[in-house]
Amino acid sequence: MKKIFHLIILVGLTSLFTACYKDARSIDPAAPLVRSGSANFTRYVAIGNSLTAGFADGGLYNASIATSYPNLLATQFRLAGGGAFVQPSFNPGRSDGSGYSKMVGAPSATNIRTFNLLNDPTQCGKFAVVGPSLFSPLAPLLEKYVGAPINNFGVPGIRVNQITTPRFGQNRAFNLGTDIFFNPYFERMLSSANATQSYLDFVTAQASTATFFTCWLGNNDVLAYALAGAPDAADFSNDMTTTSVFNSNYASMMTALLANGAKGVVVTIPYVDRAPMFTTITLNGTPGGDPGIRARFLSNGGAAADGVWIQAQGGDRLATTSDLFLLSSAMNYATLGTGTVKYGTQGNPILDIHVLDASEVIDIKARTDAFNTTILGYASANVAVVNINTAILDALASPAGFPSFGIAYRSNFITGGAFSLDGIHLTPAGYAVTANEIIKATNTKFRSAIPLINTAELSTVKFYTTLCQNP
Repeated sequence: MKKIFHLIILVGLTSLFTACYKDARSIDPAAPLVRSGSANFTRYVAIGNSLTAGFADGGLYNASIATSYPNLLATQFRLAGGGAFVQPSFNPGRSDGSGYSKMVGAPSATNIRTFNLLNDPTQCGKFAVVGPSLFSPLAPLLEKYVGAPINNFGVPGIRVNQITTPRFGQNRAFNLGTDIFFNPYFERMLSSANATQSYLDFVTAQASTATFFTCWLGNNDVLAYALAGAPDAADFSNDMTTTSVFNSNYASMMTALLANGAKGVVVTIPYVDRAPMFTTITLNGTPGGDPGIRARFLSNGGAAADGVWIQAQGGDRLATTSDLFLLSSAMNYATLGTGTVKYGTQGNPILDIHVLDASEVIDIKARTDAFNTTILGYASANVAVVNINTAILDALASPAGFPSFGIAYRSNFITGGAFSLDGIHLTPAGYAVTANEIIKATNTKFRSAIPLINTAELSTVKFYTTLCQNP
């Protein structure tokens, strides 16, 4: 059930400069003549999870879907003979989809999360939630997609260890002991004829005519564990996927994608410690940014001699600068130093669900590396690989940032321009940066000449001061 909860509420950083999404076809005048090379973009399909779907700001909605990296790619591919690219968007009257967050004021050192869910009054009433599922009230149904066959198969929340699970998207009653998963984002893609299919079977059937693909799967196989604070007890919904299951299921997906002669690009799994969800709130704070865990503790009456204590793998101990504090737990940190037994002291440590201790970070990175070794192994004459950490995320985390079309993007929360308000998923500009790395890999591997996207046209943050409630 913990998985269901995270699926709904967790699943996008944006620039403070306003710009509009115009058209991804901003061609570098110095670029060579556009050509497809040995690639065929006639039918491009995208396989993946929330990052592929265009999830941003804590939700999936039409504006975020429109700037998904696959849709940006498809726009560029059309310059070299690519065909139509259909995404499972929501009807205009339900354009806000699952709901999402927007800024309601400039962030400050004492309030870094100044946003609320769907606070623009002109947008109220456009949710695509159509009622509770039979499975659980925590997994509400979303409006079904009805339209042309889709090209974007991104399913928020899906893990590689779930792609072979039958009935993963079937609206059914929950049976204790036999059922663990239900995904409403997958359910809305299915019809009565294929309601019991696994994601792998669905993709195999729907994408059999693909000529080119991208595959970005696997981040949830470590991310769910990290977002749950790396639970110690067995937790089937949040445990990290085993390497053997990952390798087997990923191989099945690649076999399906390559079966009919398609070429494509696979993308590796990001390190969780590159995302603002895990780097914004630190023990000692950052200059001009969040004040930090220690300062919160002291300002609320905690004694310096006590230090700040956390629950850790080896037992309760003092926090160190190697521990990562979850941004999603910001409200919990506000109570540090308060209470009869002050929260954050040895007798009342910060709960494990709110922090990744140093050893847990090492474990997560090791599993990520193992999965990425598998993904990198698929490089071949027909498959290009983008190592997302070395290509983008390392630079985003550096002081210099990632340069693109005159802007240095960074991983800083809100001000960095690359990550959206949920601290995990990307802004339109961040998705464009990702698309450009895929284009570079495509051009190198298949001798294509696809122009890059002008990322400067896709950065945006809007501020709202009038609030409305989710009906």
